[in-house]
Amino acid sequence: MLTREFTDRSEVRSIDAFPGIVRSNPVGLFAVDREGRLRNVNDRAAEMFGFDNSPAAEGRPLSQLEFFFSQAIIDRIIGLANGGEPFRIHCFPGTNLIGHFAYYCLSCNAAYQDAPAPLGVFGVIEDVTEQMKQQQELKNRIDELSMLSQISQVVSSALDTEEVLKVILTGVTARQGLGFNRAFLFLLDDDGTTLSGRLAVGPTNSDEAGKIWSSLEHDNRSLFEILSLYQEEAEKSNRNLTDLIRDVRIDTTNGSMFARAMHTKAPLVIDGTMDIDYATDRVLAHMGERRVAMTPLVSRDRVIGLLVVDNAITREAITDHDTRFLKLIADQTAAAVERSSLYRDLKDRAAELEESNRKLAETQNQ
Repeated sequence: MLTREFTDRSEVRSIDAFPGIVRSNPVGLFAVDREGRLRNVNDRAAEMFGFDNSPAAEGRPLSQLEFFFSQAIIDRIIGLANGGEPFRIHCFPGTNLIGHFAYYCLSCNAAYQDAPAPLGVFGVIEDVTEQMKQQQELKNRIDELSMLSQISQVVSSALDTEEVLKVILTGVTARQGLGFNRAFLFLLDDDGTTLSGRLAVGPTNSDEAGKIWSSLEHDNRSLFEILSLYQEEAEKSNRNLTDLIRDVRIDTTNGSMFARAMHTKAPLVIDGTMDIDYATDRVLAHMGERRVAMTPLVSRDRVIGLLVVDNAITREAITDHDTRFLKLIADQTAAAVERSSLYRDLKDRAAELEESNRKLAETQNQ
């Protein structure tokens, strides 16, 4: 990067006007005199700072860029012009004169012109917002895959249905996982045509959200740590949210959007702008949010329920990536629910068999 090459040099020999090739350089270049005024600014730097053009920037004091450069950065630049050390700041946030926010990388070195003391500072500035976004997206993907792996470990060994569902919904709503605000689980009744509210995880309002999320604010917490903290901080909220849907019944034969997701076995997003049917609208109104994503729980090509999520607190949009990852979670949920159900049936049958053997033994002893 040009900024690295710039700070690796011990000094810059001139603070006079930039040559034409520098003026049009795609990297921002600027010079500052010992009084902290911009002496020379190329086109790219002027654009970053929010000036109309290079001449409009020249002669302006750095103090006019107080929302772009923090006061600490301004002090370092002026200090360098008066004998301080060269420096490089890898990433800092800044807002320019016209309100544009971005992340920047800055390198500064002293400028000399046949004098023992510096006459000012040369600076190189680059917009690194896209790199920051890419790094954050990569981190998010790693966090999601890690959470998915941890969920797999838990549900592959857990046999209690309620515990399995709580683990999965916590992973769906944890910031280190998918990060949805709320998650609702509906399971298909024995009649095969009605979804019933089973469990929900998440805050019921912004105050609860702030309290819960602040207690979980730690990048490196494992799912097990999150579960432990969540049970302490969010038990009341989850109970209230579960009570909200406990009596909800959704007919899967009436052509609603919930029914469509069940029949197509594919994720569906309701973004709040589309026309929706009366049955769907009633359920969403009861849940208190009309922008949701849902995906069916499918195990061995059989639909057994529906997972519904929203961002009712933060109002963030739900992306295609979110729904694809949500489907992976839903598939694991379906398999875990079926396994738990099978275990429960086997346990009940074993208990019945034991009771029958006990009664038979009593009869034989009479």
